[in-house]
Amino acid sequence: MKKILFVFLLCMIWQEGFSQYVYGTTGLLHMPTADMQRDKTFLFGASYLDVAATPAHWNYHTFNYYINITIFPWLEIGYTCTLHKAEHGSTYFPPS
Repeated sequence: MKKILFVFLLCMIWQEGFSQYVYGTTGLLHMPTADMQRDKTFLFGASYLDVAATPAHWNYHTFNYYINITIFPWLEIGYTCTLHKAEHGSTYFPPS
């Protein structure tokens, strides 16, 4: 039993975990991937962000959406928008 457990734990050391990048876009300015899509690619989507994936001062769930267009092999254009609540008196609230 100890040998089976040891082999199982040894195999788990080399396993890699892949997950979705929550911002949705790729590109040279996004450091986690820094790769680009093939040319003539159009991507769009949205992500639900749990309260655990947001900064500590955001105590609510939020949502983001993205559009990504790769026109040429050397040009990729991306837009990402994360929705958040602007509380009165915070630095995010525009002055009146």
